[in-house]
Amino acid sequence: MIMVEDLIEDFIRYNIPLQTIDKNIILSFLTQLRTGNSFTEKQGNLAVKIIKKYHKILTAHTGKNILTFCANPQFKYPFRVTSAVKKISIMNKNVEGFLGKVVKLEFPYDQAVIDLIKSKKFELGQAVWNKTERAWLFSLCERNIKFLNYLIVTEGFQADDEFLQYSKQIIEVVSTLDDHVPMVIMDKSFPAYKNVSEYVPSMNAIDIVSALFEARRRGVNTWSEEIEIFIKNYQNSVTVDFLRSNSQEIFYVDSKIFDISFLEDIILNLKPLVVVIPGGSELEKTKMIFNFLKKLGINEKNISVLFRLSSESGKNFNNFVKQSDLNNPVNENTEIVFVSGKIPKPLIKSKKFFNAVINLGFENAHYTGKMFIDKHHNVIQYSEKPVQRNFLWQLLES
Repeated sequence: MIMVEDLIEDFIRYNIPLQTIDKNIILSFLTQLRTGNSFTEKQGNLAVKIIKKYHKILTAHTGKNILTFCANPQFKYPFRVTSAVKKISIMNKNVEGFLGKVVKLEFPYDQAVIDLIKSKKFELGQAVWNKTERAWLFSLCERNIKFLNYLIVTEGFQADDEFLQYSKQIIEVVSTLDDHVPMVIMDKSFPAYKNVSEYVPSMNAIDIVSALFEARRRGVNTWSEEIEIFIKNYQNSVTVDFLRSNSQEIFYVDSKIFDISFLEDIILNLKPLVVVIPGGSELEKTKMIFNFLKKLGINEKNISVLFRLSSESGKNFNNFVKQSDLNNPVNENTEIVFVSGKIPKPLIKSKKFFNAVINLGFENAHYTGKMFIDKHHNVIQYSEKPVQRNFLWQLLES
């Protein structure tokens, strides 16, 4: 027996050419049917009207007289009675796939709301359509509560008292963040800490940029509105973007766009640090960084190059290291260490703590070098093209 729902599927199955408005309606119907929502009576009549409009081509593909069918159409599912209820409520019963309480979102079929939910799914906690409840279910977490509050404001949803209570708690916490979150503030024209543990030393830096780097080293990554105004107008965009980034994510700087001088704040404020030199360009890259370090006033006695090349292919590089007096052991005064390929044992044995890694490339890297970068914090990738890793810019664009 022919069913209206099956013919709707046939439009796509047989790739039947449709006018744009009809195609959009058919795709919307398919989405609705595949999520377990049957037609309303109004939608059913519209579906039959479209089927009748294309009855000749449907007849050709199915081998059945579609025009005759349209005189007495049959539906696979009973018509859905729409409800005007647009409701958010807390479910206190256990639901498979969820831990703890669940937020239930009920509303009459609305493709715009469904599309909004789907577009935000990667930003939310759990958010799934549940056929049994015939509703969207959300895990009870801050991100979901904020999103559902948005629906209350923009789509006119009503919420039960328990949900509103959770919402109120979040609003109260957000409104008092300045009294709880560790941050950098301005105190009598000088940067200082606020809401930090008594064990955190007092701020040493007297300028804002240095203070934010000092705070980052101690795990404080938030600052006041007054400092935010200063940061927005700071001339070094690389510094600004870096300070806003997650210290656990690799920070990518395109060397085609940004000269090495843009790393000045990072180098001066995150010493001691490790510089990773890619294989194949050891002399060129080491010279470039070394010359820049000298401009910054870093003494060569505090720089250690912990790798050498073979005497046949790397004579010029080895001579440069020797003549530049960079053959220094890692000690308490070391500010910059150069490595390439694998991580040398002297670096590991030194047990020296490094605040950052500037990586100029992964070419020919030993697995120890890759592991060192993977597990390190404040990794800056400075190269012409990004390596295939989870850089911050890739996460933001996905």
